[in-house]
Amino acid sequence: MVAERGFDGVTYREVGREAGMTHQLVTYHFGSLEALFHEAAELASQDAIKGASLTPPDGHLERFLDKLIDSANRDQAAHVFQYEMALRSRHDENLARESRTLYEEYFRIIGDALPQMGLSNVTPAFARVLFAAIDGLMLQHFVFSDTDRTEESVEALREVLRTLAQDDT
Repeated sequence: MVAERGFDGVTYREVGREAGMTHQLVTYHFGSLEALFHEAAELASQDAIKGASLTPPDGHLERFLDKLIDSANRDQAAHVFQYEMALRSRHDENLARESRTLYEEYFRIIGDALPQMGLSNVTPAFARVLFAAIDGLMLQHFVFSDTDRTEESVEALREVLRTLAQDDT
């Protein structure tokens, strides 16, 4: 619902209708919309990390990010929720902690994946920069809704990584 309407467009009544229960039960269970948002953010973060398969099974750089566009198209609401959560976290310290934890986990996943694909000397700063590029490509994919454009950009990012991997050897 947040992905469709933003945080301000979510009401107890709408959540109850979507969940097939009364809005009073939603209110009783969560106590506040903020508590509901935090529960949703925690669940979304756990799901995102489980689904973050950036490293190809064979470890080949050529297949790095192959599933990025598929993931964006398949789980669009989840990805958009993460962006909404990140923006709202500027004004909510609890969401900020949850967003930071999610981003730190993405940085770790990328930092672990790159050496498996032939990139040595990966620093935490480089993992953050690479994630920023991937995160930006995802956001652009949602803004432009142009799979060909996103694929072209992913290929350009792979080319940068190929060049870095060759420089490492």
